[in-house]
Amino acid sequence: MGTRVHRIIKNCEICGKEFTTMPSEIRKGWGRFCDRKCLGQHNKVAFIGPANSQWNGGYKVRIKTYKCKTPERRKIARSVSIAVLKGILVKKPCCVCGTLDMICAHHEDYSKPLDVVWICSKHHAELHQMKKKTALTMQFTPINELAPQKR
Repeated sequence: MGTRVHRIIKNCEICGKEFTTMPSEIRKGWGRFCDRKCLGQHNKVAFIGPANSQWNGGYKVRIKTYKCKTPERRKIARSVSIAVLKGILVKKPCCVCGTLDMICAHHEDYSKPLDVVWICSKHHAELHQMKKKTALTMQFTPINELAPQKR
């Protein structure tokens, strides 16, 4: 016959309900909560931010850093958004592929805040990658000028 395992009566750290657990679980640091619901409530509080093993500085920290580094660009981007809302600027198709999905306003010169090139997010990312690699500016021809003219 096998040996009988002794169980220990404990109180849940979250709800205070009595439950039984094994000494081996207590030695491992387990056996503190009566069920998974109470464990989940504990984890919501205990593993937020730096206490979480997956923490990498947080999303809000990165946004704040970007805002601090480029406040003038953020102001210009905001002015473009307001101009679009007021109807001063009108979003156009991507000047590379002609799509209307995920259109961005690209500034070649930030001293001219409303002088933008409308480009999809895919080509916008490619443009910035190319600029980083070659340090050259890319001039776009609007899609309307590339299409053959009907007479």
